[in-house]
Amino acid sequence: MKTSIIIIISISCILFVGGISTGVYFYIKHKKSNSKHNPGPGPDPGPTGRLTDLCIAGNYLIPTQGCRPCPIGMYSTKDFAKECKYCERGKSNKEIASTTCQDCEPGTYNDGNTSGICVKCPAGMEAPSPGAIKCIECKPGYYSESPGSQCKECPKGTYSFGFKNTKCTFCPGGTTSPSGSVNSSSCKNCPKNYYSYKNENGEQICQACSPTQFSFEKSTKCYENTVPE
Repeated sequence: MKTSIIIIISISCILFVGGISTGVYFYIKHKKSNSKHNPGPGPDPGPTGRLTDLCIAGNYLIPTQGCRPCPIGMYSTKDFAKECKYCERGKSNKEIASTTCQDCEPGTYNDGNTSGICVKCPAGMEAPSPGAIKCIECKPGYYSESPGSQCKECPKGTYSFGFKNTKCTFCPGGTTSPSGSVNSSSCKNCPKNYYSYKNENGEQICQACSPTQFSFEKSTKCYENTVPE
């Protein structure tokens, strides 16, 4: 009888110690194999707290469902995170399972109401520096023609009045203006023997007529000199 009890106790101890060793081995092996790009919960997902629920930073744990990567615009910094956090204002990220957020690129912003994503400033506005939390309206004499672009100075022969301009207005034919002009009063007549010309840079300038041509003040073209017979 005593011999049977000793054998049973010995077998129980072996099984108990063996179970602990197996559990520790599985924990270490699973911890090393878990990664940002393969955040699976292991072969036997279970409720929060089980060894198979290992979840490293950049992921979050859903009870009974296992580990899931944080979506773009969110992040987690701790293992076993219960939820992901939105990127702070002026920041975002470009990959799932992120542990950090970076400054928004110039031309984009995150004001805290964009789900952690940096979005492009609308046309007529800009974000000239990284980490913007809002967009700035283009001032008079400047414009921004497409979302995410920076405000540029109006070219010669054009102007923009007021704020938030998406384009500049050309001066009337036969006139020109300095770059960055803010209204039509900046447009001045081309002198005699000059004419207004729109070049490949989007400027309207006063171009000189050729030596055999002439023009009147505020002309849009030149005329050939004719000598009476």
